[in-house]
Amino acid sequence: MRQRLKVEERSLALRDRLAVHPLAEQLALTLVQRTDYERNDLLRVVQIDPALTAAIMRAANTGYATFGQRVTGVRQAVVMLGHNVIASLIASRVADSVFEQQRIDYPEWLWPHSVVMATTCAVLARRCGVSPDEAYTAGLLHEVGWLLAATNGIAFDERDRTHARLGGELLERWRLPADVVGAVARHHSPVDVGTTRLTRIVIAAHPFAEALGAGSPELNVTMLEGLHSLKIDTREQTILAEIERELVPVTSVLEYAQ
Repeated sequence: MRQRLKVEERSLALRDRLAVHPLAEQLALTLVQRTDYERNDLLRVVQIDPALTAAIMRAANTGYATFGQRVTGVRQAVVMLGHNVIASLIASRVADSVFEQQRIDYPEWLWPHSVVMATTCAVLARRCGVSPDEAYTAGLLHEVGWLLAATNGIAFDERDRTHARLGGELLERWRLPADVVGAVARHHSPVDVGTTRLTRIVIAAHPFAEALGAGSPELNVTMLEGLHSLKIDTREQTILAEIERELVPVTSVLEYAQ
């Protein structure tokens, strides 16, 4: 039976772990057992799974002081850590999942929503002076609070905004950059003069994901409202078409699951 906790008790009860999506597990296991995959394929697996991306970002930022600044995007993290470290981290995370005593009830909407959100954030970022890599990472991780709860067997009410705070707290403990943490923690907060561009991007991406069939249980701004907050005057249909094009290479690694 899934556990229900009061809001003030949740932070203390959650263990800092995130479930890898079963298909991402399958893809990772398939790749590491093959000799003909390209190195970019490992990056593609990481980039479609919030738990793997969070693990890579955590590892990269553990030693950020050596490099003088925090690592803001998953592509940057993969380059910094190198192929062998990435392969080892993926294998370790997948092994942890395989030996879990109880399978996680992974929210059905969460995985496609996260991937489409990440791609949408990257598309919007290029139009408003934000790193697409950083925006992609924030978009992929913005619902880690939901995933953290599901991994720990906790059910959220659809109107519960606690997941945003919990996700931000988790990524802050894992020493991710402040802008990414803020975008995760505040993606349901009203937009005001203090809202960062990265947070605005994550907020604005939601209705586009919804329009592409990868929505979430949460209420969204409209596409026009989101674009207005970013001062983007491109037509909604133009952006939707660009997102669809970009999803093709992002999801190309799925061919290994066939």
